[in-house]
Amino acid sequence: MRAGGGARGVAGAGVAALAIALAAALASLGPARGRSLGAGGAGGQVGRRAFYILFAGDVAAPDFAEKYAEKYAGGTFIANPNNFTTETTQAVRDAVPGSRVLLYFDFQHLPFKRGCGTGHPMGDRTSPPRDCKVYPCGLGAFGAAFQEVVKPEWLVTRVKDGEPVCGYPGLTSIVWTEDSAAALAGFVGGWAVENGFDGVYLDGREAPNRFASLYKAQINPKGEKHLFDTDGDGKADSPDQTLGQYVAWAPFFTVALRETLGPEAVILSNSAGPLSDPMLNGITVEAESCRDSKVCYSALRAQRDVSFDPSKSESVLWLTHSELVPPEKQCALVADIQQQMPWVLAGTDFFDGSHVVCD
Repeated sequence: MRAGGGARGVAGAGVAALAIALAAALASLGPARGRSLGAGGAGGQVGRRAFYILFAGDVAAPDFAEKYAEKYAGGTFIANPNNFTTETTQAVRDAVPGSRVLLYFDFQHLPFKRGCGTGHPMGDRTSPPRDCKVYPCGLGAFGAAFQEVVKPEWLVTRVKDGEPVCGYPGLTSIVWTEDSAAALAGFVGGWAVENGFDGVYLDGREAPNRFASLYKAQINPKGEKHLFDTDGDGKADSPDQTLGQYVAWAPFFTVALRETLGPEAVILSNSAGPLSDPMLNGITVEAESCRDSKVCYSALRAQRDVSFDPSKSESVLWLTHSELVPPEKQCALVADIQQQMPWVLAGTDFFDGSHVVCD
């Protein structure tokens, strides 16, 4: 759930425009209050919460329980898998009663060391800084094992030189095929099970229209038909062929992941809008994506109705871009949603710098 487009937010003037629209749409939702971490203030009530993103070093800190136990009891943590073990995931659950820990995995970009790819788990965006200055980099146990599983032909590459494309700085882009989906769903799911995670968080498992928009924005803005190979055959694939590939094999990934994790696991996807994947327990959306409340609320309800186990449905509204949308406005939105849909969690996004917590 990185700032940058699609499931990772909207940058620049687009965010400002969305923020204005969202603020106007929220004006009628009441005075629920919120704050950024470190700031004073208290106010409106919300239900369960989620947190993005947790690192192993956070859990090892002596004040971890003090920081998170009260606010996030019964909630969900999205965790970077590097250096998380069964002891780490259990330590989170011991410190925060009733909590769950989901393994973070980017659905469209891989932490693979090749060409522009650095292997760093959250990428290397420098403006705003989302690189080694703000989170621990290095491969870690998960990253090191991941390098041994990925095949270079799975990556999106430039036809002219065979070099991989990084749709997000430092992360190599991928469009799923049968081979890559089966192998990496098995690896990610197996790693989650072996290391005590309660499930998996897929960043960017999106509906086809959202995928097409992000692919154009990140990789092929001019819609060229002869520049990129997305299926590993060494030949160029047009945007339509690439979209067809995603439509065909993205659902197969979630099916394979569910088979590996089992029925009790929680699978969420940061979808940035409607998705309705029956292998998921829920979706996550960012507050600015709810500027059209009818579409947003419908997306959350529809995913619950089709989810793998509706009785265990769980979705998240991420509270983001507090520099543009005041926290109290976002908290009013999530309070309204939770009144109607109590399975939706109020999500604090550490990684985008907002740290919005609704009191």
